[in-house]
Amino acid sequence: MRLFVAIAPDEPLSEALAAAQRELKRAGADVRWVRPALFHLTLKFLGDLEDSEEAARVVSEVACRHPPFDLRVRSLRPFPDARRFRVVAAAFQDPPQALCDLAAALEVRFEEVGIPASAHPFRPHLTLGRLRSRRGVGRLIEAMARFSSTTFGTFTVREVRLVRSTLSQAGPSYETLLRATLGGAPPSQFASAEPAGYDSKFGEHPKTGAAMSVEDRVSEFEEEYDAFLAGDEQEVLGGALMRERVAWLQPAEAVHVPPSTTVAEAVELMNEKRIGALLVVEEGELRGIFTERDVLRKALDGDPKALTVGELMTPDPETVDLSDGIAYALNKMHLGGYRHIPVCDRAGGTWRMISVKDVVRWIVELFPDAILNLPPEPGIRQPNEPTGG
Repeated sequence: MRLFVAIAPDEPLSEALAAAQRELKRAGADVRWVRPALFHLTLKFLGDLEDSEEAARVVSEVACRHPPFDLRVRSLRPFPDARRFRVVAAAFQDPPQALCDLAAALEVRFEEVGIPASAHPFRPHLTLGRLRSRRGVGRLIEAMARFSSTTFGTFTVREVRLVRSTLSQAGPSYETLLRATLGGAPPSQFASAEPAGYDSKFGEHPKTGAAMSVEDRVSEFEEEYDAFLAGDEQEVLGGALMRERVAWLQPAEAVHVPPSTTVAEAVELMNEKRIGALLVVEEGELRGIFTERDVLRKALDGDPKALTVGELMTPDPETVDLSDGIAYALNKMHLGGYRHIPVCDRAGGTWRMISVKDVVRWIVELFPDAILNLPPEPGIRQPNEPTGG
């Protein structure tokens, strides 16, 4: 089970942040917004653990040695910073030493029982939303600037929670496994698991039987994702490639043609759509992929009006799912020498497509300044130089 330790804001603060979130939504940026009932401050991400009772004992032991304290939430900011903006975060004004001491004590105690300490410094924040792409990010930053000096409220932290994140066909849900009172006596036994609800600030039970969206599947790693964003660029990229799903690339729906389509018709269609590959589909089944490389390598000696894509396509191509990791897709493309790979959208019942360009664009969005401001170097092909296919 995937566990983390968190602090839940009180209801007035959650409502104030929810009102600000509604204002930010008007910017029209491509953000997956966190439901207000799920707002929380992560003290420690534990990851997958078999023994939740030991985690509960650690949280209880640490909590009883730390007194309650006040937290003031003031301003909204990009996290981890403006250059690597991936998370819309509510910031804490002058985080008290008591908060930092509590987080540090959890790190030390969990490390003693075999859970590795975080590689990054503790940077407390409340996540309001996560960017899916850079679309509309300028308008979003302008909207956030209006809250640069807004005090959303102060609340007293009286307890910490051990929370389980569960992924199911109904979507992700949080369960509070333990509420440990700060400065109180450690409980003698594990608290019974309670389904997440607004009253517990880990709320809104997902609709039973609802189809699990791609975004929900990606959200399984949200706590870990927020944590590694605080690292340096090389570590962030490496972590992102391993953790992020193909869905983050927002692959476009693929263009389909039947095997009987002539090469001339296929080339005209690719030029019209400004794409480099077509999927060959027959009776609803994926039969192959036809790319611009096939035109250059196989069709030059024949009549493009007589040859068909069924004759020249690559049959039974390698495919990936939207839920597969980007690193997994890149590995398939590298091993096979592919520039394009079909993506199965099971929820939507259709096929999508990603290309090397999609991955490059995603990296540029992750590090816009670092990539776009690179100086030209000798030996590196410039964009206007022709390539071989």
